[in-house]
Amino acid sequence: MAIALMFAISFSAGAQARNRDMQVPIDTLRFNLTEMTNRLNVDVSRISRIDRSILSRLNQFSGSGTSARPYKISNAAELKLLADLVNTGTAPYCNANIYYEQTADINLSGVEYTPIGTTNNSNHFRGNYNGAGFTISNLTIASNNDGEGLFGYTASSAVVRNVRMTNVTISAKVCTGSLVAWNNGTIEYCYVNVRSITGSSTIYWTGVGGMVGYNSGTIKNCIVAGNGTVTGYEFIGGIVGYSIGTVENCYTTVQVTGFYRFTGGVVGYSMGWILYCYATGNVAVTGASAESECVGGIVGSSIASSSYGLTKNCVALNKSVTIASSSNNIGRVKGDPTGNNNYARADMVLRNKNGNVTPATGASTKDGGDVSSESYNVSNSPRRTWWEMVALFSTQHWSIGNNRLPHLRGFPGLTQNPAVTP
Repeated sequence: MAIALMFAISFSAGAQARNRDMQVPIDTLRFNLTEMTNRLNVDVSRISRIDRSILSRLNQFSGSGTSARPYKISNAAELKLLADLVNTGTAPYCNANIYYEQTADINLSGVEYTPIGTTNNSNHFRGNYNGAGFTISNLTIASNNDGEGLFGYTASSAVVRNVRMTNVTISAKVCTGSLVAWNNGTIEYCYVNVRSITGSSTIYWTGVGGMVGYNSGTIKNCIVAGNGTVTGYEFIGGIVGYSIGTVENCYTTVQVTGFYRFTGGVVGYSMGWILYCYATGNVAVTGASAESECVGGIVGSSIASSSYGLTKNCVALNKSVTIASSSNNIGRVKGDPTGNNNYARADMVLRNKNGNVTPATGASTKDGGDVSSESYNVSNSPRRTWWEMVALFSTQHWSIGNNRLPHLRGFPGLTQNPAVTP
């Protein structure tokens, strides 16, 4: 009987290999194996090695991993399984050009979660994950490790899109973000509602962001929403902590706090492009040492060079930007000199240890040009708005309506309600 069972299993696996379109869900396979062993009265322990060998060659998810028939992710167990397969370098799941699609809301409450893609070896996520507008809720991580988030490390080939996360709480050491800890790929049309993201390390280069810890890729058309907090030592940002890539068409409403330096409403420190972004949450550096510096409503510090990237066409709508030291490296838009067509609310509080700081207003300065509430809260007008004509926000990406801030397009069914704190 055992020989007959092994032949049946072997035949099933061979048929699977001959017809790649015929996919066998793992739970179905396990049920069939159990049923067969029960009927044949075979001790499962005697075929466990055969079982494991065959299972390793079969598809773990429904679908085939192509763009037309992506692997389906529908629950927390399958999300954790994806992490296990990628983090152990299991092909084809760890390969580039493998497609995944979320097919249901996933609640991670009470789930001990490991990020997809590791930061300490070559087992990075290289594929394409489409959240399809479904929600992943209640991700909670309390760790002494680096690189925590839904994804740990995404390679340059990776694409993460249409992911929506709510009620995210993460505490880790360095390089931490709700969605991706370390991004080298493309992130687009993703939404995160943050409770708190915290980098606990007090060493240099913490790299903590509301969405991404470190970015060398592209983050575009993304939102970090809610009244939550993003906190760490240095390189702290509402969207991303440290970026040498591009951040474009994004907005954030969270409060951002760094202890040492390089803290911004959108990006903490940038050696790349920040384009068409705005922030509404307060930004602060709380350390009072003489070296505490570089805080801004959009970016704490950025290298202003077309060779690296520019902070351009951004709007700082934060109620306050403050620093506990006497440093003058503080600005309504950015903490160091020069800018390119950037603006800030005219009544923003800018303050260091010595008291209120008078901004040097102007669209090419670190404090940006003044914008009034009448302009950023669009009044009823048949004409093109201030956001379009002055800040140059494109209606291809932004929905600009009356008496509200701009909303991002590409988020069907999502309620967006960013607002300026009076």
